[in-house]
Amino acid sequence: MTTQAIRAYGVQLRLGDGVPLTAVAVTGGTTATPIVLTTAAHGIATGEVSSVTVAGVNGLVGANGTWIAQATDATHLQLRGSVGTGAYTSGGTVQRTDTYTVIAEVTDIQDAGIMATLVETTAHDGNGYASRIPTFLSGNTMRLACNWVPAHPTHDRLTGLTFLLGARITRHYLLVWPGANRPSWYMSAWVTQDRKAAPVAGALTSAVNFEIDGKVTFSP
Repeated sequence: MTTQAIRAYGVQLRLGDGVPLTAVAVTGGTTATPIVLTTAAHGIATGEVSSVTVAGVNGLVGANGTWIAQATDATHLQLRGSVGTGAYTSGGTVQRTDTYTVIAEVTDIQDAGIMATLVETTAHDGNGYASRIPTFLSGNTMRLACNWVPAHPTHDRLTGLTFLLGARITRHYLLVWPGANRPSWYMSAWVTQDRKAAPVAGALTSAVNFEIDGKVTFSP
């Protein structure tokens, strides 16, 4: 069956399972920007991206933290957005935060991104025009449309989006854009709405809303 899913154009929304993988050892790293770590076999396919947490690196302390990482091969990871600070001396582990599954049959994603809260700063003895400044940043309400596949593990009531809504569970998501370097956004979000439609002679569809919780990490 012909699909209009946007995965065909290279866009993927990936759902994390919430289970960190076993950490592997860091054995070296470059002071380049971005940092490239040498590790034991990390399990990310070459060229692919995932979210990782790096801890305990000495010398190259800018590597520590949570990152979107791209595998350059089986034992090297580029930490997107990192800045090389100091020479690697010893130690460290890298741990994938989740195993990700591509959400099936996504046909549209709207309002992914962030917004700023504006605070009124108008001087009442000023020129009569309002003035505001941005303060907190927050994620938008992200809206997802997809062809509903009831038995798919990203859609069903056992592990999928419907389950996450009913159980009120937050998960990590990777929004991966087209391009050889896999530009990506990493975020935590709650599923807050899940609406189904079953038109006569049409596809089963699902409309899902997400509320982003905390920081959105953007990776070029």
